[in-house]
Amino acid sequence: DDLGMTFPEPKVVVADDDATHQTPSLPQEPAEPELMHDNVSVTVDKIVRPGALASGSVTFSDGATAAWQLDQMGRIGLIPSREGYKPSPEDIQEFQVALQEEMHKSGF
Repeated sequence: DDLGMTFPEPKVVVADDDATHQTPSLPQEPAEPELMHDNVSVTVDKIVRPGALASGSVTFSDGATAAWQLDQMGRIGLIPSREGYKPSPEDIQEFQVALQEEMHKSGF
């Protein structure tokens, strides 16, 4: 908001009808919520990191990964898996959009 940026509407992925006709399998553990946003994927931890409001991981378009956390003040922190790694500005924008969508789904 401070930068006056606007983001494009996310692309809606329609599920394949064949997936609904498969035979049911044994119940499995629910997977972590994952949101793919073009070249960036975001997952949310089931168990939040201590001191964080929400946490998870992100995989950027170049394959690099990082842990993320959202604190009580609404600040996002990234902890890259490679020391000194900085994602591209485009990846950061995609990450922020994907994270915002995931937080809205979770009721934040």
